[in-house]
Amino acid sequence: MEPIRARKRPTPAPAAERSLRSAEKEASDRTQLAGFTDLPAEIHLLISKQLIYPDALSLKHTSSYFYYLVDTGASDAKAT
Repeated sequence: MEPIRARKRPTPAPAAERSLRSAEKEASDRTQLAGFTDLPAEIHLLISKQLIYPDALSLKHTSSYFYYLVDTGASDAKAT
C-alpha cells in the first residue's frame, strides 16, 4: 500500500538567504531593549508613587527589591 502523498523534506534555503538570516539574527542578538528592571531606582520610585494601592501592592510582591522600595501606605508593624 502506497502513501497518498509522499512527504518531502523542504529544500534548504539558498546560501545568500541563509547568510542574510544569520546576519539579521546576530544584529537582533546585539540590540537588546532595556526592560523595566533596568531603569534606575529613582524612576522606579517615581512610578511606584503614582500607582493606586492594589497596583502598588502587586508591584511590591514581585521581588524583594520592590518589596522594600514600594510604599503602599500600610503599616508593616504588627499591632500590639
